[in-house]
Amino acid sequence: MRPLAVAALRQFGVEDASVSLLNHGFNSTFAVTQNNGLRFALRLNTNSHRSVEELKGELAWVRALGSQTALEVPAPQPTLEGGFLATIANTFLGKDMHAVLYSWLSGPLAGDRMNPVIANAFGGALRVLHNHAAKFKFPTGAELQPLKNSLFNRSYTLDQNAPALDHSLFRDVYQEADLIMARVMKEPLIPIHYDLHPGNAKWLRGKLSVFDFDDSMLGRPILDFAISSFYLRNKGVETDAAMWDGAKSSPNDHGVTRQEFETLVAARGVGLANELFSMNTADLIEIAPKYAVVVEKRLEHFKKTGVFDPTVAKLSS
Repeated sequence: MRPLAVAALRQFGVEDASVSLLNHGFNSTFAVTQNNGLRFALRLNTNSHRSVEELKGELAWVRALGSQTALEVPAPQPTLEGGFLATIANTFLGKDMHAVLYSWLSGPLAGDRMNPVIANAFGGALRVLHNHAAKFKFPTGAELQPLKNSLFNRSYTLDQNAPALDHSLFRDVYQEADLIMARVMKEPLIPIHYDLHPGNAKWLRGKLSVFDFDDSMLGRPILDFAISSFYLRNKGVETDAAMWDGAKSSPNDHGVTRQEFETLVAARGVGLANELFSMNTADLIEIAPKYAVVVEKRLEHFKKTGVFDPTVAKLSS
């Protein structure tokens, strides 16, 4: 991936810089440091299915958030041609790959020190995102696609990839979530982050900054809350209450009951397990069957208690 990163950086006019891999998962992200000390984050869309129009939609929304709200987000950097999107040929995957370059956000990842105070800030950040998104208009040639028939816009294929699982359990949760989505998605759709977890935010001097809008799409705010809650609960279910306090709202304010919200949170795990089996990245391919078993244990607990608690099963256990 490194030669691709260097080739992409040339299109942004960045040379004579150190390039170090930060993450090679769904996509590949590099830390870039120029000799003058300026730092950037380069993202190569390795597994992404985004079109050029969707990438432009992401970039337009992030730029607007940075200029029109107090929420700290990274600034998209222009290419030498004046756009914000680079394209390079990936001969290994046999397709063109897109790249974006963002300014660097200072501070440690929020997940490194997650607590109710930071969870509260997550709720506040989501409130800002959704309030802005409700009024945001995409420029010509830019768009985000709406969620369609499922939480991941994909069919359920776990029964083919992991046949030993209790698929009735997985399908029940997934289908229940889709019924809830079908109802809430009748409301006007707005841009949502759709992946705001502690690894996509930083915490510095009591302030939260948000990045990685690569999964952003058109949906309803409740889906953002369900996804954030899914990850925040790894530090205990009390972080969920702190998130809602920061958002100054509740599931009922977004058209779902508390039990329906729990179903949406639980379904995030089903969607992730399903998605992992379609990845090209070696580490994700290896982890997919192990993660599916973890999700199964979590769903068993959810069905018994009505509460999604990710601490009942983890990959390390």
